[in-house]
Amino acid sequence: AMICGATGAIAALVPTLVEEEGEEYLFYAVMLMGVIQALLGVFKAGGLVKLLPHPVMMGFCNGLAIIIGLAQLTLFKRPHEDDDHGDGHRRLRGGFGVFDEGGWISGAEAAWAATICIVAYTITQYFPKITKKVPPSLVAIVVATGVEHCIARPCGYKTQLVIDFADVKGPFPVPVWMQNKYAMPSFSASTFGKVVPYATVM
Repeated sequence: AMICGATGAIAALVPTLVEEEGEEYLFYAVMLMGVIQALLGVFKAGGLVKLLPHPVMMGFCNGLAIIIGLAQLTLFKRPHEDDDHGDGHRRLRGGFGVFDEGGWISGAEAAWAATICIVAYTITQYFPKITKKVPPSLVAIVVATGVEHCIARPCGYKTQLVIDFADVKGPFPVPVWMQNKYAMPSFSASTFGKVVPYATVM
C-alpha cells in the first residue's frame, strides 16, 4: 500500500490531455516536462519557490495530501471484478469516491495490512533520528516486505500485492516510437502547442 503516492500530483493533471488528444501526447508532455525541469535546474530557478505565499504552498500540499491519502485507502479494498482492462488484472476504483462503495478487506488480512502500514509509517518518521545516510522510505519498504513474507505468510496470512491488481512483468522497455500499439504523431508546432501547457503545469 505504498506504491501509488508518487504519481498523485501528476495523475490529477493528465486525464484531460489523454481524453482529448490521446495517450501518445502524454509521452510528449512528460518528455517536455523533463526538459523544462532540467532547464530550471541549470538556471537555478529553485529559489523562486520562496516567492510563493505560504498559504498557497500549504493549500497545494494539503490538497495533494488528500489525493495521496485517498489513493492509499483504495489499497485496503478489493479490485472490482468488472474492471478488467483486458490484461487479466483488475483495477482499483478510488479518488474522492473511495467511501462510496464497499469491497473493503477484513479480518486477519486487514489487520496485517494495517500492521504493515503502521510499521512502514513508524520507520519513515523515526528512522531519520537514527541515521540520515539511508533513505527511511527504502528501509520501510524492505522491512514491510520482510513482515509480509517472513512473518505474515509463514503464519498462514497474506495481504494484497501489486501483482493482484497491476501487471509487474513485461518486455524490456523500448522507445515509444518503436512500439506498434502507439501511433505517435510527429512533433510539430501543433503537437508542441497541445502539450506545452500540460508540461508546464506538470
